[in-house]
Amino acid sequence: VHKLIPSAVLAFSKGKNFETAAYHRTLDYLDVRDVASALVKILTADFCGYINVSSGKAVVVSDILDKLASFFSSDVHGKQNGEGCSTPCIVGDTTILRNIIKFEHKHDLEETIRWYATMGKYNY
Repeated sequence: VHKLIPSAVLAFSKGKNFETAAYHRTLDYLDVRDVASALVKILTADFCGYINVSSGKAVVVSDILDKLASFFSSDVHGKQNGEGCSTPCIVGDTTILRNIIKFEHKHDLEETIRWYATMGKYNY
């Protein structure tokens, strides 16, 4: 789901609905600011091995779009496009990230949505 939130903000800010094949898909979402912070922490850690950089929490795309649309006109919403996406839910195991690297994300999904919605109202 490449650029889901920015693409939806752009559509909603123009008063348009946002269609995606991934509407019913469940995914692991992590704010890009947290991804960058996690990578810095990993690069400075004394650990060698595989590390999942993820939130460890599943979220449905339709829920993200519903929350995002609520910041705009009541006339806009997300909806299913085409056949949909059959990709299974993938949620990262954050055990190493949390317990060994000592990383905790700072930006929850609600904050990310509010930030993008605010940016979209003024910058698109």
